[in-house]
Amino acid sequence: MSLGPRSAHRRIVLVEFLSTRVEYGKTLAKLGETNQNIVVLDADLSGSTNTRLFANKFPNRFF
Repeated sequence: MSLGPRSAHRRIVLVEFLSTRVEYGKTLAKLGETNQNIVVLDADLSGSTNTRLFANKFPNRFF
């Protein structure tokens, strides 16, 4: 299949779409490594917001 003579000049950009909730949890855990003032207050949503990642690393700063 030919895309035409201009196809060689086109760039293909692949983007990985990540869940906002997953990235939220990962980012909190990463920030917790560099800033001891960060604490997380969570009700019963730690599974869906992925704040359990922070809780696993910093149980004394997770409420």
